[in-house]
Amino acid sequence: MLKDKKKINELVINAKNGDSMAFATLMNNYKDGLYFFIIKMVGDRVAAEDILMETFYKAFTNLSLYSFDYAFSTWLYTIAKNNTIDYIRNCKKNVLHNCKKDFINDDASSFLNDIAEDKKHEPDNIVIRQEEKEAVRDYVSMLKPHYRILVEKFYFEDKKYEEIAEELNLPLGTVKGKLHRARKMINKFIGQNNI
Repeated sequence: MLKDKKKINELVINAKNGDSMAFATLMNNYKDGLYFFIIKMVGDRVAAEDILMETFYKAFTNLSLYSFDYAFSTWLYTIAKNNTIDYIRNCKKNVLHNCKKDFINDDASSFLNDIAEDKKHEPDNIVIRQEEKEAVRDYVSMLKPHYRILVEKFYFEDKKYEEIAEELNLPLGTVKGKLHRARKMINKFIGQNNI
């Protein structure tokens, strides 16, 4: 692990100037320590990996905001801490609210409701609903497998959190937290493609 402040600052300067290899070196330098820092807070390896990647993404996209008045590691750990706190808060909200309505934006949510109920039996509407169902499934298929299985069980098989937790042998909080993160990812996909 690099500890030489001068070398680290040099890598940061190069990364700020667009050198992706310099940033990759910084990532490799801090990833293990950050991962263990995050996993102590969340206790979930998959969530910790996601938060770690999100931390590096935010650090890379906001590198121009970094000030050399502070140690780079302090800045990086602050981003990781804030991302982890956000994740924990979101998990708590899911536990408290225990509802499906915040799945994704209103358009996609109405698609899912129509898919689940499929009340409209006119030929034109059946074709339209099928196309919408395919579009939403396409977004779901873009998720990592550990998210995808939860979304499919919750929204397409209409299972409750408790049933999924029992079936997959996962803690209830993990199921709720992962579903929340999956909702955010799908929302991002839909926003990027304006379905």
